Amino acid sequence: MRGWGLRFLATRVDRMDVRPGGLWRLVNVDAGGGEYGFRGVYHDVVAPERIVRTCLSGPRRGSNPSINSYMTLHWKLVVDCADPHRQAAFWAEALGYEVEDNSVLIERLLGLGVITESALTPDGKAWKGLQAVRHPDDPVDPESGIGLGRRILFQAVPEPKTVKNRLHIDLHAGPERRDAEVDRLKGLGATVLWTVQEPGSHHVTMADPEGNEFDVQ
Repeated sequence: MRGWGLRFLATRVDRMDVRPGGLWRLVNVDAGGGEYGFRGVYHDVVAPERIVRTCLSGPRRGSNPSINSYMTLHWKLVVDCADPHRQAAFWAEALGYEVEDNSVLIERLLGLGVITESALTPDGKAWKGLQAVRHPDDPVDPESGIGLGRRILFQAVPEPKTVKNRLHIDLHAGPERRDAEVDRLKGLGATVLWTVQEPGSHHVTMADPEGNEFDVQ
């Protein structure tokens, strides 16, 4: 790969999925081992005419003091499950989030022949094995419907949940709202597992419709 840039940097390709909706990530490495990442999403790919993509960039973990500090990384929480659409519906109601609408991206990919209807739900408007929820106040990519802020992605996997989660979500309702929130969540399909009341901590541990533990504090 060739490009213009600072001569003391070498470029490493971490990911390059060249298709609409695909992700890319490059890392520049300086002589001292400092890494400076660039990443984004491909929006339009028409070979051999053009490639349109977004780019979030900035140095990180740098050993070169002449380059500024890198921004914090964007992230999402990914949850394995049996039914991503049922899980997304529950957690959207539980958190006051919105279920993502990826229909614009799906229609474009269908038109380009990149995907087939076998990857979609029966109505053809959502991914069969993936569904995300996002915070309603955070920005959204209009080309894909993907949230660019607080986001949980549920993905279908064949294996069932077998042990207690090592990672869980805490819902901060507050002492005055805790009981009412527990009742509301039970109405959505959650179950109460146990209540913890000890010095410095009072919370109710619950399970979502697939048995994933979470706390209401």
